[in-house]
Amino acid sequence: WRMRVQQLEDRPTAPFHYTVYRLGDAFWVTTGGEPYSVIQSELRRRFPHHPILFSPLAHDFQVAYLLPSDRYGRGLYQEEPSILAQGCLEILIEAIAERIMELLWCALPSSPTSTATCLHLKPPWQIYVNTLPIFS
Repeated sequence: WRMRVQQLEDRPTAPFHYTVYRLGDAFWVTTGGEPYSVIQSELRRRFPHHPILFSPLAHDFQVAYLLPSDRYGRGLYQEEPSILAQGCLEILIEAIAERIMELLWCALPSSPTSTATCLHLKPPWQIYVNTLPIFS
């Protein structure tokens, strides 16, 4: 994970890529890293009439784990290798939910759309999704 950090530019956020594909009534979401499963539960709760398939570890920016905010500061293994700051998972959930809403209600093409958002990094680095925070 130290190699990932060395490749980051000296700034508080970094782009985080995800893709939302519309497949009829269903959606296929791909992301980098390993988001906690709460992302799947929350998206399925928000869109109960639309099956959602989820594929982590699908993009080039492998940030390790994306933990829920309440899991930070507990000394969990998953927090140590992650370069993303507290709040990153919640920001990613909101960004993906917004994209699903656009595909549902804005009559946008149902072709795959790759999207990037910024995540905040943990100190001494810093990264955000739709500006996700990196650890400090």
